[in-house]
Amino acid sequence: MVTQRYRPQVKAVVAALALGCGTARATCPAESPTLAAQSDELRLAWIQSHLAHTAHSATWWRDGWAIGIASAGVVNLALIPILGATHDHVVVFGIGAASATVGLIPFVFMPPRVIADHRAVDALADTSADRCTVLAEAERRLAASAAEQRQHRAWYMHVGNVAFNAGLALVFGAFGHWTAGAISGLAGAAVGEAIIFTHPNDSIDDLDRYRRGDLAEITSWELVPAGTGIAIHWR
Repeated sequence: MVTQRYRPQVKAVVAALALGCGTARATCPAESPTLAAQSDELRLAWIQSHLAHTAHSATWWRDGWAIGIASAGVVNLALIPILGATHDHVVVFGIGAASATVGLIPFVFMPPRVIADHRAVDALADTSADRCTVLAEAERRLAASAAEQRQHRAWYMHVGNVAFNAGLALVFGAFGHWTAGAISGLAGAAVGEAIIFTHPNDSIDDLDRYRRGDLAEITSWELVPAGTGIAIHWR
């Protein structure tokens, strides 16, 4: 299912595909002969459509995880007065709320760049700027989004996740709550890995397909975070 917001980009690709067979070869630079055989308008519309799709998935991912983590922090704070503001409760649930706050920082201040890239390309495409300049910028942003998505699943992201949660366990331990620390550290590491593996990475495959000149549209589906649950998103 295509959401109303992104339907214009899909229509643009369909129109470009319909016209593509009768248009001249690309006048803008291309990285492969197959890509050069595609019209400039088709190439731009294809990038716009695929950035829009990934940006939509990334928005679900960002908002879903942010809501879930923020909810966990609120629950931790709420448990203090509910169970009693004893020293142990303040320490255990206070640290839990603090770690949730830290966990929110990437979602608030470092959202997936494909969201901004999608908006920037759409805004530039609506101007009267030179088409080759617009296409070059769209290609640059698609490549940048793909590079960020590769980095998000790099080995050091997993190491950082484990290190952060191991440190969190040590903080609990410093206050004498080793059991709570172990549980929190293991649970936090598991959630961190889930966050890493559910991060949208469509731009990686999109960039590879684009460079090969494989601009045929395909239909697929994926699971995306939706608050505290998941949703099926059709492409």
